[in-house]
Amino acid sequence: MASENIMEKGIPHCSSGKTKGGFITLPFIIVQQTRRYALVPTMMFYLKRNYHMTIAAGQTLINSWQAFTNFAPILCAFFADSYMGRFVTIGLGSVASFLGVGMLWLTTLLPQTRPPPCDSITYTTCESATPGQKWIMMAIAGTQHLFPVLQTSTMDRHIVGGFEIPAASLIVVVYLTGMVWVVLYERAIIPLVSKIKGKQVYLSVYLRMGLGLFFSVIAMGLTAMVESVRLHKVNQEYHIKYPTAMVNMSAMWLLPQYIVMGIAEALSALGQFEFYHRAFP
Repeated sequence: MASENIMEKGIPHCSSGKTKGGFITLPFIIVQQTRRYALVPTMMFYLKRNYHMTIAAGQTLINSWQAFTNFAPILCAFFADSYMGRFVTIGLGSVASFLGVGMLWLTTLLPQTRPPPCDSITYTTCESATPGQKWIMMAIAGTQHLFPVLQTSTMDRHIVGGFEIPAASLIVVVYLTGMVWVVLYERAIIPLVSKIKGKQVYLSVYLRMGLGLFFSVIAMGLTAMVESVRLHKVNQEYHIKYPTAMVNMSAMWLLPQYIVMGIAEALSALGQFEFYHRAFP
């Protein structure tokens, strides 16, 4: 019962009484995650342009990769908990991540790892990737928020001075929003509410995960609304036969859904991490 109360209130569970983690770990997390978030949104573009995959085929490959990476920790958890410990596990995971990025880099250098380029004149002669080349990509691919990135690629991304934001870069708004939300939650919202109520207030991990799912649904609704408007403009501008053509619609219309996605990510993902850490230390 005591451990459940601790998990509900969010009090650090540490027998030595010392506070661990917190903002001191932030630089390490940023460095580790920057590589992932910089690589991930552009993966679908790479599969389309260099492996001549349709969006459906690319998404199928990425979903297969995600299914494997979601089940692999279950198989490895026993060895990690029983024999290796957290530091060895993190070290081996970092090495595996580095090797994956290295393999991806090699696909850009070795022509044998990807199909030959399309005919530069007619673009009709495009050979599909072989099963072996697809397996190579499945071993190193991964993605999040693919659809909004594809949306962004067909919208006007020009801002002040004629500068054009790369399609995959606008997704950074999601992660910046998440970081800002975490700081506001820990340093402003919780202290303010606690001061108003005259006692320490916490949001349980269950409530945070539920709110994260709720905001995810709102973000999905916003995505659908923006896509409906975008498709209407596609029909108006006769781009129906050219799905990758630029539409006269600002990509800034995507910011609301990105902001809501960032709040959902901060609430749900961090709530899950905290729950797993305390329920299975």
